[in-house]
Order: sequence, then structure tokens, then C-alpha cells
Amino acid sequence: MSVMFTEFDEEIDSEIAKMSHGSSVLFAMKDPDSLSTDNLFRRTVQEMFLHCPTLLKCLTSALHKSGSTETMVATIATIYGMLMHSRNTKASAIQRLYSSLAIRYHADKELLSNLNKVHLTLSAESKRNLVKEFGDHMEDKLIRDLSEGKTGKLNGDNLDIRVRTSDIRMNNRDKDYHFFTSSIIDRVKVTTYSVAPPEIGMDIGKVLTSAEEKGTYRNGLKVEHLPGFSWMANVFPKHLEHPFSKEMALRSTMHVLPVSLNNEVAYEGCVRIMDEYVQMINRWFAKAGRGDELEALRVPVGGDQLTRVRLQGAKALRAGTHTTQQRLDQLFPVIVELFHTQQDFLEV
Repeated sequence: MSVMFTEFDEEIDSEIAKMSHGSSVLFAMKDPDSLSTDNLFRRTVQEMFLHCPTLLKCLTSALHKSGSTETMVATIATIYGMLMHSRNTKASAIQRLYSSLAIRYHADKELLSNLNKVHLTLSAESKRNLVKEFGDHMEDKLIRDLSEGKTGKLNGDNLDIRVRTSDIRMNNRDKDYHFFTSSIIDRVKVTTYSVAPPEIGMDIGKVLTSAEEKGTYRNGLKVEHLPGFSWMANVFPKHLEHPFSKEMALRSTMHVLPVSLNNEVAYEGCVRIMDEYVQMINRWFAKAGRGDELEALRVPVGGDQLTRVRLQGAKALRAGTHTTQQRLDQLFPVIVELFHTQQDFLEV
């Protein structure tokens, strides 16, 4: 019996040792794009099937069969990743994935350190590097889109964070932080549309819905996916035709931007936020090979009602400065986004 176990142990050790010297997919699939797909676990198990069949058979036999196939694949791939990382810390694709999840749900350094001891995550010291790598990757994707001729619109809103303390004292209390978070979205290309202001005056007949339009809207509405809204079928249309119907049917491309450590409540913070926008825009377009467009470039900036008023006021404070960048001219227009109103509607 001991001889059989020794041979079995040596066979598994030989299989893992062969893959831990750099030929495993766990060395290659470490970039953010690879981690964001569902291929990592599947390709890991495929590698085991080809190069570590004994270990795969052992783990498959040990697992309870009540779970789904996806769960079994993820479990086996995770165990294999932990074993590989224990032999070579550069085989860290699985650890990067779980570290990203841990960071996403606010794991502290102590938790990351303990999970790293069992080879489930990267070390706590790697947290900063991992976040920076993901941020650089997001900017590279944005610059790549700009180099293809795409444009975008900036959106921003306040980000309020409360850090609770477990040991409250006179000089150690819960702390509130007020930052600003942003993203840039590309969907509607506005370069072909006029930037001239609208004419004053409006024919009210062009605004109110005619009887024919009401009939079209009522007959065209089909509430298929939200049964709870079926009572609205006689009120709202399935689709409102407008000049951007084709563009609105497309999927948005959104790029998350770095969090600004400024508070929009004060104009001082708003000016710094818009300065950061201008610096990023100039850096992106220069790297994308579109630096010649910067002088005439205009990028819309959107936010809720408070954000729009604050940013517009901050921009007015720079009206007397000398250059396009100092006057924040590249950030135009500053518009209202009704995402709070839409959220309230969905909550109701």
C-alpha cells in the first residue's frame, strides 16, 4: 500500500513540477483582460487534463458531485492555482483574480496577508501595484479607442466614504471622506452636429403629443420583460423615435477614471477636479496621436444638478486666464445628467 502511495505521490509531484517552470497558463493569463473573462478556470482545467491527468482525476474524485459543472471547474482550477503558486510565485493568475475580488470588497491588509499564506491571494504589499496596473490598463484601452477616432463625454459625481473605527476615543472617531469619481463614455458621436445655440422661441404644437402620436405610442408598447409594469402598457411606447435612435441602440463603451481626492462642495475642489480633467484629456489625446485637435477640442461634462452648478461656477472663475487649458475651454458644455431622477423612478 505504501509503495502504491509513493508512486502516486511521485507522479503528481512530477506533473506539477513540470508545469511550474513557466509553461503553465497561470504564468501568461495575468493581464486584466484575461482575468475579466470566463476562460481562466476553463483553460486551467484543460491544462490539467493534458499535463496533470493524475492530479485532475484525484481532485475530481474527491469533489462532491452535487454542485454545478462551473462550480467544480472553478474549485479544481483554484486548488491547482494554489499548488502552482506554492512552488513558483510567478504562477499567479488565480491569485490575481482572488486578490481583485478581495480588494473589490474592501479586504484589509491583514486579511490579504492571511490568505496569501495559503496561496489564495497575492501579498498585502502587492495590493497597490495591482490597483495601479489595472488603472494603467484602463487608460491604455481609452487611449487605444481615441487613436481609432472615437470621442467621449465625461461624467462625474461625488463619492462619500465613511471609515468606521473599532476603538472609538476622543481623538479616534469614525471619519468621513468626500471625493469625486468620474468615467468617460463613448456612444453618440457629436462631431457632425451643430454647436450653435438653439433659437429662442418654440412652437408649442411641436412639443405636445398629437392624437396620432398617442395612438402610435399606445399600440407600439409591449411590456415583455417587466410584468410588474404591465399596467403601463397603454401609456408608454416601446421606443421614442429621436435623432439618436441608432446610436442609443448601441452598447456604451465606458472607461473608469481615477478617483479625485477633492470635494465638489467647495469651488476650490471643483477647480482642481476640472484641472485634472484637462490634464488627462491633453495627455490622452497626445498619446493617441491627436494632439493637433487639442486647441479646438470640446469635451462635454455631465453631472447631477449640484455637480453641474458647481463645475460651471468653477469654470467661470477661470474666465480671465490666458490659455485654453487655464480657461478650461476644453470642458464644454457642462450639462445635467438625470441619473438620480432615473434611480428614484426605479426605486419607486
